[in-house]
Amino acid sequence: MIYLFTTAAHSYTADGFRFLADRRPPLKQKNYGWLFRQNGLCLATAIFTDFDRLNYEQHRRADWIAAKMTEAGVRVLNRPAQVRGRFELLRSLHDTGRNPYQVWRAEERPRIPAARFPVFLKSEGAHSQPYGGLIGSQAELDAAIEKLPGSGAPLAHVLVTQFCNAEIRPGIWRRCTSYRVGAQCFPGLPIVEDNPFVKWGKYGLATESDFADALAFWREDPHIDWVREMFEAARIDYGRADYTVVNGKPVLFEINTNPNIPYRHRSRDGAYLQASRSTQRLVARMVGGLDGKDREVDLVKVNRRNVLI
Repeated sequence: MIYLFTTAAHSYTADGFRFLADRRPPLKQKNYGWLFRQNGLCLATAIFTDFDRLNYEQHRRADWIAAKMTEAGVRVLNRPAQVRGRFELLRSLHDTGRNPYQVWRAEERPRIPAARFPVFLKSEGAHSQPYGGLIGSQAELDAAIEKLPGSGAPLAHVLVTQFCNAEIRPGIWRRCTSYRVGAQCFPGLPIVEDNPFVKWGKYGLATESDFADALAFWREDPHIDWVREMFEAARIDYGRADYTVVNGKPVLFEINTNPNIPYRHRSRDGAYLQASRSTQRLVARMVGGLDGKDREVDLVKVNRRNVLI
């Protein structure tokens, strides 16, 4: 049996697996609250996700449990304490010349060279864009940071990120995706939006040329080696890398350990729709391939109240 652990509020990401009928993998999705109440489990593989949304003690307990599972012979994907967080990963990739943009912590109140603007504010642990748009100067950045505490946003959890995306045509941006499941990496389908912070894609916006380019990308997987390098740098075994291409080179935005597995596919282009469904089935098949011999894991000491974790 395979267990996928998420936060309670983000368990919907696994819904796509449940709508695959005969292709459904042997998977149980559980939240961390449930996991922390168990005295033991019997499983072959554990996939830990969403731990960037956990607090310190929850994060530490999740890793303690992952360690116990590993000791028992369970296959563990995404060891929580070993996966690099967004700031550490992006700063490291920039400093080693593998990503072109820089990132700072808002609580540092960084002084940023003019050439590095525009920037934007983003939560370190969330995947939405709640803090407005692009910021074009140091004075605007200082004012935006000063407003954060009053709006209920702790500075310790906010990053200042240099903007790095390029229009594919006036007013239109693209986001590419690739998945990793265990040792395998494979592409998803690019999406387009009339917003530089491309999130979901906008229905009706893609042209015939966009569809053709997306399908060519999906079939050719041109950045497979770079994608694998990004996952290895992040120490992530299961997730989805979101990136773009600027001046012919891939640029990483983030790697989401709890990617949404879509099941309501929608597209005006029949070939694109079929490719989207194929990607869903491939993710499910790869996850199902992680199953193996179940192992008993004793969690009494880990989850006992007042245990030092």
